[in-house]
Amino acid sequence: MKSHEGESFYTQVKGLITNTKLIFRVCVFSFLWTTDVLVYFGMSLFSVKLVGNHYFNYVAIGLIEIPAYAFGPILLDKIGRRLTISTTHIATAIAFTMAAFILTHNPYAQLLFWLIAKFAISAAFMGIFVYAAESFPTTERSVCVGTCSVCGKLFGCLAPFIQITASIWSPLPLVIFGAISAVAGFVTLLLPETKDQQLPDSSDSMA
Repeated sequence: MKSHEGESFYTQVKGLITNTKLIFRVCVFSFLWTTDVLVYFGMSLFSVKLVGNHYFNYVAIGLIEIPAYAFGPILLDKIGRRLTISTTHIATAIAFTMAAFILTHNPYAQLLFWLIAKFAISAAFMGIFVYAAESFPTTERSVCVGTCSVCGKLFGCLAPFIQITASIWSPLPLVIFGAISAVAGFVTLLLPETKDQQLPDSSDSMA
């Protein structure tokens, strides 16, 4: 910290934008945050469009978050941050694919896949706060995490518009949610694992 005391604001910002590892992680986590916000809130908005009782569907999709938040920390500790975030996003993509193209005429099967997707994306959304905080160096952590969160919220405003695409093709919103979730799952594998690793103190000590 003493080595940064004499630096001007311009020098600190220049150091951030010239560090390729830091920029890469900010971009990846911004995309992950955007994916989680879009899918998480998009599912809540789209739940009343599901076949069956609208009230029951809405309540069930809300209640499924409780076990997700209980099970998520266990996954983070058992299999690590990177694998948890990756597998939950891929599981979300698979569930959306099943809901869009398989047994769509069966309301119970479609709701089951929808609940699996909400469970997985909720666990991913919860875990990304831990993973992002551990991936950025101490001196830049608050700025980087804040930037990722802002990007996620800004692009998350598109969530209400995704359900409008159902007028073009009814499964299209599910296909969009599934596609970005799949990309997020594979992109996560490009990040380093942070479980049981020493947190970087500065951008120069990043792995």
